[in-house]
Amino acid sequence: MPHVDNWPSEELPAGWAQLTDRESNSFKRELKKEIARKHVLFGRGLTPVATCMGCDEVLVDITNELTWALVRVTWRRALEKAPLPITTVSGQALPHGEMVLHTQSCVPD
Repeated sequence: MPHVDNWPSEELPAGWAQLTDRESNSFKRELKKEIARKHVLFGRGLTPVATCMGCDEVLVDITNELTWALVRVTWRRALEKAPLPITTVSGQALPHGEMVLHTQSCVPD
């Protein structure tokens, strides 16, 4: 579960949508395929919670660490060479500013 239980989607910046359980599981399966041993997220518990509506950037709750990450999923369905997928780890607060900036510069897939 995300570290903000039942967190309302209206707290997300414009251009971001909260994931359903099914969508979250789909992103989680893909991240497990993509994240290599040398990647910053390797071995960490991950719960995808929201996605940019213009691309495949996903907001991930890093389980038991009270930390967030923004991850650009590649959807290659294969192990990537670190630093892919591109990842920005944030602090305890929802990275609202980074999400807004991402949406403004987002190039749709």
